[in-house]
Amino acid sequence: MKVIFLDFDGVLNSSCYAARLIKAGKPTQDEKGRELFDPAVIKRFNRIVDQTEAKVVISSSWRYLGMKTMKDIWQERGLHGQIIGMTSLYAVDEFIIEHGLEWLTNGIEVGSPRAVEIETWLQEHDCINNYVILDDMPMSAALQPHFVQINPILGLLRAQAEKAVEILNTK
Repeated sequence: MKVIFLDFDGVLNSSCYAARLIKAGKPTQDEKGRELFDPAVIKRFNRIVDQTEAKVVISSSWRYLGMKTMKDIWQERGLHGQIIGMTSLYAVDEFIIEHGLEWLTNGIEVGSPRAVEIETWLQEHDCINNYVILDDMPMSAALQPHFVQINPILGLLRAQAEKAVEILNTK
């Protein structure tokens, strides 16, 4: 199985898209107060899913809204693919319990809390053949071959979507 670890803010929505909406006098949020996604970015993301048949794991902070809300947003906004899970809300807490704060001084390279969450999810799911991470936050060195860093000002660009397809279809 192929998996896309997906962040929303900075990937599906961006500062530029919000600025365009504001300039046009349009709302930047839906009726529930959630940031709107850029339709051009949705098309690029859907192309990744369509060309790779990858499943989706939500790594965005939006996962705090719960799986039902994630699936509702998915459908409302016309995103392709199946959400099969979300990274753990507690992975970082468990990492700190295991390593204490000594990881800060002992050179344990984690990249970011999100990297810990993704690495934990991968350890718990051994059926993954390949994966890509679409995020605007840094990742650990171990995740770099599968990481496409997105500029949060611009969101997911065509070249980045193509790179994600290449990563997922390799192997």
